[in-house]
Amino acid sequence: MYCHNNALEAFVREKLPMKNHYAVRLWLTAVLSVYVVSAMPQTLAQSVDNTLTLTQAVERTLEAYPSLRRFSILDRQQSMEVDIAALKPGYTVDVELENAFGSRQFQGVDSADLTIALSSVIELGGKREARTSLAQARMQKTATQQRVMTLDVLGKLVADYIAVLSTQEDLALKREARQISADMLRSVQNRFDNGAASEAELMLARARLSQAEIALDQVSAELERGQISLSLYWGEANPTFDRLEGNFLHFDPLRPVDGLLDLLSESPALEIYADRARIQAAELSLQASQSRQDVAWQFGLRHLAGSNDTAMVAGVSIPLFVAQRNQAYLERERLDQQLVSIEREQALLDLQSRLMRAYSLYQQAVAAATRMRGDVVPDLERALVVTRDSYEQGLLRYQELILAEQELLDARATLIDQATRGHQSLALIEQLTGMTLRMTSDTTPPPSAQ
Repeated sequence: MYCHNNALEAFVREKLPMKNHYAVRLWLTAVLSVYVVSAMPQTLAQSVDNTLTLTQAVERTLEAYPSLRRFSILDRQQSMEVDIAALKPGYTVDVELENAFGSRQFQGVDSADLTIALSSVIELGGKREARTSLAQARMQKTATQQRVMTLDVLGKLVADYIAVLSTQEDLALKREARQISADMLRSVQNRFDNGAASEAELMLARARLSQAEIALDQVSAELERGQISLSLYWGEANPTFDRLEGNFLHFDPLRPVDGLLDLLSESPALEIYADRARIQAAELSLQASQSRQDVAWQFGLRHLAGSNDTAMVAGVSIPLFVAQRNQAYLERERLDQQLVSIEREQALLDLQSRLMRAYSLYQQAVAAATRMRGDVVPDLERALVVTRDSYEQGLLRYQELILAEQELLDARATLIDQATRGHQSLALIEQLTGMTLRMTSDTTPPPSAQ
């Protein structure tokens, strides 16, 4: 179920054209992170009428989400910045008129001297190469920001997808609760008609049915709000689907936690710091190139009105003490590099803390959900049947029947809550590491995990 789907990967490469395949792998990871709650038959992309699959949700989000569409413009802007940085210094035509529009013999332009010269700058110290490297580093940072934002958006989509699936399960539970209350009301009505139950029991049974219907209406409205929130990812205020496809109570085993901390070094969240380090290295190189003086030159002709002669003019301009003045700027860039390194170390520690907490919460939630589904809920279902039969036979009181019903409904609600926690924790782990952590059919855990 978790092997890469060729059709899906082809769609990713078409819809998210990036500079390298690493971005595609990260995107696929974010998509696969929801498949744990979206386990479907062989054809993932197919769905019944008015049922939304995860593949469709992701496809629509990538096509319409505004913050992702803007990166195509930013990419073109950065490409232009690289082209601009690679330009050589331009040329300037200087025209100078002297000894004109004065007094006496300098009235008018008859005595004016005219100079026409061509000037430019000879860049030294590899400034053009340094500028180009800086522009390329910034372009790479934009590409990384696109990958990180794409993962962030898809991570939010995953969370909302899970939340709506959870609400669907809760809606099914509320329908079951209403049915149980209706069945209990019939049992109480029969006993009341036979004189074996009091009017108070009948009124209480009716009230519990009304409360169950109110709760069902509330969850129905909550599900509608969740569907709207989900459809807004692709700009639809009125959802065109009625339900989500997904096997909410299915859990696959995770890969062992050993080695997960090593995977964090390749996390997209840390790649931002690598880009910042590359930018600062390029800025340091550019600043170091400023220590080498540029040479400004000028060459032209001058016409001397007094003698009606023409002479060549040439000149150079070299700034002095540039290297000494540049030392403070270089030191500032070096300190910025050290700050980025420290910030990356802190970010890695934060990621490690979040990952270990999420991993622990996932294990705890899955263990609880598995136990609730396999042991607690079946026992309480049998207990409710036995209690109802005993009540109808007059062997138990109505309060004991209510208690059995409430215990079952609470257990089912706890199961839904634990399953939701597990899926949300797993989605967070995969988003932090940028890797799919579930065990697949071609992955064998080490002996310690077995």
